Amino acid sequence: KDSVDLAEIRDEKLITYSGECQMRVYIDSILKKFHISPSIILETVYDNIIIGSVAANFGVAIIPEPLAPVHNNVKVLTITNDIPHREMCMIWVKDRYMPPAVKNFKNYVTDNGMILNEFIESAAIEQTIG
Repeated sequence: KDSVDLAEIRDEKLITYSGECQMRVYIDSILKKFHISPSIILETVYDNIIIGSVAANFGVAIIPEPLAPVHNNVKVLTITNDIPHREMCMIWVKDRYMPPAVKNFKNYVTDNGMILNEFIESAAIEQTIG
């Protein structure tokens, strides 16, 4: 199984981010949209604690797609529901010195972000036309 409908987790115990995390607000909005009131058994600010708790079979979690490999006994499933888009942003102090590595990273993100935005817009146009 590679995907899950949120209705399938309705009766599961949920491991999630604590209230001070913006991800928690996002996840709560998704659950509210689908009228799901989970039994939250653990709240934390750390992804690795969430993933470790799922690996220990304490419950399930909704997290951004992990960048690093997860535990062998944890399966990452794609959510099939139409969930709200999540905006990401990057900020910096305009007139402050920026070390070369930071400047290169900022340029990489902003340049590739523009390319990604153009791709998404063209894909949306093709989907509308097609």
